[in-house]
Amino acid sequence: MKKMERRDFLNACVWSLAGMTALFSSDENQAFPEDSIKEQEKTDVLVKVLGTAQDGGLPQIGCYCSNCLRAREGQRFSRLISSLAILDLREKKYFLLDTTPDIRVQSHMALKRLGSEQQGSKNSPHAVILTHAHIGHYTGLMFFGFEAMSTHKLPVYCSSRMRGFLTNNGPWSQLVRLENISLRTLSIRKDFILTPRISLFPFLVPHRDEYSDTLGLQSPG
Repeated sequence: MKKMERRDFLNACVWSLAGMTALFSSDENQAFPEDSIKEQEKTDVLVKVLGTAQDGGLPQIGCYCSNCLRAREGQRFSRLISSLAILDLREKKYFLLDTTPDIRVQSHMALKRLGSEQQGSKNSPHAVILTHAHIGHYTGLMFFGFEAMSTHKLPVYCSSRMRGFLTNNGPWSQLVRLENISLRTLSIRKDFILTPRISLFPFLVPHRDEYSDTLGLQSPG
C-alpha cells in the first residue's frame, strides 16, 4: 500500500473532523492568541484549529531557512504544532485532538474560545484523543504530570498499540501509574461518544508507524 504523504494525512484528519455541525476558527497565526474574543457563533459544537505546523513547529530549532527566519522576526509568521480542540459550547467542555509540545499555549486558546478560564482552577481538557506516537502529537502529555498540571485520571483515548507504548515506556508510564491519565482503548471503526453532541469514528490510516499505529477520526455530523 502506498504511504500517505504527511500533508495529505493532516488534511484528512482536519476534514474528517470538519464533518461535524461545527464552525472552524483559528488564531494560531500568532504564537499567543489575541486579547479580544470574537463574538461566539450560534452553534453548540466548535472545532478550533490550535496549530498547523509539522512536529518541530515554525520556526524549527536549528533551522535558518527563509520561512524560519521570517517566523523569528515576526510573531505573526510563526506556527504552533498541529492540533485541534473540539468544544461543546453548551456543556463548556473541550477535548484535545493530540497533545503537542505547544500545549500550554494551545490549552489556553481552547479555554479562551470556550470562555471558561477560571482563576484558581486547573482548567484541564475533559479528554484527550491521540492519533499516533510521533513527537508532535503526544509529548504534551508530560504537562499532565505532577510537575505541572497534575491531573487525576484524565481520559486519554488511543489505539491499543498506542496504549501499550504509553504503558510500557517512561516517562509516560509514570503518568499511568500515578493516575494522572486514564488510558481508554478505542475500538477501530466503532463510534465513541464524548458528549451528547460529539461522537467520533476512529479508523486506521497509512503512516510511518514506528511506535504505534495511526488513527484518522471522523464525525458522523
